[in-house]
Amino acid sequence: MALNPPTMDRLAFVRLLHQQAAEQSRLPPPMNFMCVLMYHDAVELFLLLAGEHLGANIPEKGNFTQRYFDNINRELNGTELSGRKGVGRLTDQRNAFKHANTWPGPTGIEQFRADAAAFFEDNTPKVFGVEFAKIEMADVVPQEGTRQKLKEAAEAEAEGDRTQAMGYLVIAFDDLFQEHVGPAHAIQSEFSFGRTIRTPAFRGIGGMVNQLQTSPSDKGHARAADRFAKDRIGQALDLTVEAVISLQKAMRVMAIGIDYYRYVQFDRLTPEVRRYSAEHVVFDPEASYAPSVEEFQFCQSFVIEAALRLAEISAVVVRPSWRPEVELGEVEFRWH
Repeated sequence: MALNPPTMDRLAFVRLLHQQAAEQSRLPPPMNFMCVLMYHDAVELFLLLAGEHLGANIPEKGNFTQRYFDNINRELNGTELSGRKGVGRLTDQRNAFKHANTWPGPTGIEQFRADAAAFFEDNTPKVFGVEFAKIEMADVVPQEGTRQKLKEAAEAEAEGDRTQAMGYLVIAFDDLFQEHVGPAHAIQSEFSFGRTIRTPAFRGIGGMVNQLQTSPSDKGHARAADRFAKDRIGQALDLTVEAVISLQKAMRVMAIGIDYYRYVQFDRLTPEVRRYSAEHVVFDPEASYAPSVEEFQFCQSFVIEAALRLAEISAVVVRPSWRPEVELGEVEFRWH
């Protein structure tokens, strides 16, 4: 049975939720306890979608594994869903955690991670005819350009070129981010916090100021105290500019609701990308650059989350009804 776009979109969301649960499971306790709820939600959403896709009659009440597995298996024509015991363990722990405040242990969380991964990998081809790893999570992203770059990143990852895959994620995020903060040469958005200050343009500006102040008219007779003061002022100016650059970037990220610590990790994990033109892009990682598959998945999930967050902002931060459209060339906020 061919999958229609709504079904693929919902499968993409299931895979995204499962990936987020896996990330949550690797956090220290008690932060990783939430993965139990997330894993169970992902499994239940999958089973609901499977029942709808196969036309199974799923009762609203009853034992969780029995009402889903038994009724879906009747529609699978000779095969059955796997992972019933694992889903049962997960359901028991979910109920104990949510309704009896029973905390999961580290061994249990490791087991749930393995059970959930096996459940999705084994059952997605049986029900939907596609491999779980090949479901495009990018399908949940509404921004067309970002969605395309995410798909290119997934293709590069599937082909074994993780450096290129990570580079595409950088481009996807940068393009998405610039839509909201505006280009470097103009104040385009309430999220800009001024024109973009770039480090190379201002590096050493304090030393330049010092040289300008010690003019040739001094003829080498400037007092030592003056030279010392100018040098200290120059150093302070350099440090101030560096701090403003960091603060501007941090404020832009936080102002649009992106978790700053996740952005920092994304920035650390991805290679430097130099874009000379739309066609000429160079990925320039450090010599020892070798991200793991989990690190790629983290960055992929981060870009998707950022895209969804920015889509929410675009729907809320709109032009007030009494204001006219901004004319081309005006210095004004950009309304989405």
